[in-house]
Amino acid sequence: MIRKIYMILSLATDFLIKHAIRSFILVGVMAFCIITMISGIYLNVSKNRYRSRINALVDVPTDNLSIVTIRGQSFGTTYDILSEHKGFLAAGEVNDSEGYDIHDWIGLSDTLAQKYSGNIKQVQCNYDIFQMCKPELFDGKYYETNEAEELFGEKRIGIYIGADYRGAAPLGTAFKYKWNDQLEIVVLGHLKKGEKLLSDVIMDQTNSEQNKTDIVLDDKIIFVRVGEPSINYYFLASEIRADEFRDSVRDDLDPNVSIVTMEELLSYREKRNEDMYDLYNRLFVLIISVAVCMIFSFQIIAINENNKTYGIFLTNGYKKKDIAAIVIIENILKYLLAFSIAMFIAYFRHYVKYKENLIGGDINAFNDDFITYTIPLCFIIGLTVVFLAIIIPLIRLTKRPVGQYLRDK
Repeated sequence: MIRKIYMILSLATDFLIKHAIRSFILVGVMAFCIITMISGIYLNVSKNRYRSRINALVDVPTDNLSIVTIRGQSFGTTYDILSEHKGFLAAGEVNDSEGYDIHDWIGLSDTLAQKYSGNIKQVQCNYDIFQMCKPELFDGKYYETNEAEELFGEKRIGIYIGADYRGAAPLGTAFKYKWNDQLEIVVLGHLKKGEKLLSDVIMDQTNSEQNKTDIVLDDKIIFVRVGEPSINYYFLASEIRADEFRDSVRDDLDPNVSIVTMEELLSYREKRNEDMYDLYNRLFVLIISVAVCMIFSFQIIAINENNKTYGIFLTNGYKKKDIAAIVIIENILKYLLAFSIAMFIAYFRHYVKYKENLIGGDINAFNDDFITYTIPLCFIIGLTVVFLAIIIPLIRLTKRPVGQYLRDK
């Protein structure tokens, strides 16, 4: 049985090599079709996944979320106007920092210094952000803003520690802030593995190509500050729809303050590339048709050319299903070669484009969309197309009488 399988694989490979020029042309056409298909599906996957990732991150309806942008220094005034409204829920600040040497922030003991080594990435935020999304904790708890103000005031900064550093400092451990002896930093909890927080990159409304929606917290420490946001852009959550909340406070806000709802942001991203989505959807139908016709035509030609060879195989103990297996394997080998070439080219092309628009160095969103979702879907679609293209030649081949194999040329 194993020997027979080996022989069928060898024969399929021989047929592939025998007609190298034709195989090369077919593989090239298939690779071009697959590249186009990957690009179109990736665009649609990234669009849909962007929205679904945000929905999965937040604990409030996305219809109730918006983004506040302040041009100027009216942080406190803006926050007072927003927070005094009866529909206000939270104003969450997030700042995903690059790596800093932890010793510049915290005075560690010798034991802890061995565990907290080198640069550690930090996320700085206020307590309000945890009204919008709550990464799951291994231990500890989240505090509401009022509760945190009463417990900590301005003399204590809370930190939540990512899963990679869970054993470094137990819950409740306190450190002195290195640059201010009056300030204390206390461990409020440890995060579970794989937890994420809303990314500040979402608020970059001008960059529609940037797909990063979350901050993976495993290798980070969250520094949590008491008080209203201190930077000029932050997330705003309301108990009513975001557009209704904006309408109710618009007249009271400074002209330099803008509020964009999350739904408007998502719609803007999707509509900005709407023409591209439509183009790739049309091309998808075209390339499927081209691929089916090319594979079908080449397979008919190949079967006619190999007719006598198939007849010799049948007279030497091979069955019609073995001949069909040779044809199927030959086409699968061509498809695997074409798909490998197309995947490499498409990945490099989209990776370079993504990196050009990337803020920071995190490409998790790209890899998730492209490798986890796009590639498997494209592979299945492409393989289905190959089988659809060869099914009629295969039926014609298996129904042909044995004697006709040896007579036809």
